[in-house]
Amino acid sequence: MKKIVIYSIAGVAVLAIGFAVAFFLFSGKTEAKQIKTYNYDMGVFSTNIGGTKNFFKGNIIIESTDKKAETVLAEKNAILRDIILETIIQQKPEDMVSPDGMNGIKKDIIDKIKTRVGIDSIENIYFTDYIVQ
Repeated sequence: MKKIVIYSIAGVAVLAIGFAVAFFLFSGKTEAKQIKTYNYDMGVFSTNIGGTKNFFKGNIIIESTDKKAETVLAEKNAILRDIILETIIQQKPEDMVSPDGMNGIKKDIIDKIKTRVGIDSIENIYFTDYIVQ
């Protein structure tokens, strides 16, 4: 009976040490790796919305994971502005003030940039300091 108790205690101790070592080794590797992003400020936009008398004015920033995209974005500024204005003009005013609507607008802009400008590294579009009247 003594041998069983000794072997059980030794087994539990070995397992505890094994779990402690595994936890120590893998605990630092569970953090997500940060991806470096770059922002390109498109400036201020102002336009009517959806053929109504409603109005949008705001600053728009494009976020990319490719530093080289900044050069392309600067070169294609006129096309980008056209894409953004075209997308905003087609919206309903209520979509411009709802989270789901804004997420859809951002996705539309990203898809159009990828298609018309050929930049696949766009991560997000940020609308900052904007107002819809």
